[in-house]
Amino acid sequence: MSARTHTNRAFTLIEMIAVIVILGIVASVASPILLAVSNTYTQSMEHRTAAESVSIALDRIVRVIRETPEVSGAEGTPDVTAAQATRFAIGDGTTIELTGTNLILTLPATAPAVLCSDVSTFELNYIGEDAQPLNFSGGDALTDTYKIDIRIRSGDIELRASAFLREHLAS
Repeated sequence: MSARTHTNRAFTLIEMIAVIVILGIVASVASPILLAVSNTYTQSMEHRTAAESVSIALDRIVRVIRETPEVSGAEGTPDVTAAQATRFAIGDGTTIELTGTNLILTLPATAPAVLCSDVSTFELNYIGEDAQPLNFSGGDALTDTYKIDIRIRSGDIELRASAFLREHLAS
C-alpha cells in the first residue's frame, strides 16, 4: 500500500475569523476618511457652481451695460432711463435689478429671467469721466455716467467688474 499525502490545505475557522476582524478594523479606520473626502468634494462642487452662477450673471450685466444704445437723435448719449444702486434700466425696456435675493434681467418682450439667486449684495456705482462717483440727487446728470462699477455677492463669493458705456468710448 502506498502512503497518501494530502497537499490540499484549507483555511481554518480561526484564520477566517482573524481575517474578518482585521478587515473590520481597516474598514472602520478608512470609512471616516472616505466620508470626509466625499463631503469635501460635494462642498467644493457646490462652491464652484455658485461661483460660476455669479460669474455668468456678472458677464451678462457687463454685456448689457456695454451694449446700451444711444438716445435717438442725441449722439453719444446713452439711453439709460434708471440708474440706481440696485437697478439699471434702458429705454428699450431692458432692466437689471435685485428683487429680494434674486438678480433679475428683463429684456424687451420677454419674461423676467433670474440671472443669479441667493444674492446678498448687488451694487451699481456710477462713475463720471473724472473717475469720481456721480451724485444724481446732488446735480450730476445721468448722461454724465462714464462707467459703472458692479459688485455681486452671493454666499461667500464676491465678484466685481467695471463696464464702460460704449457711447462714451466712441467719443
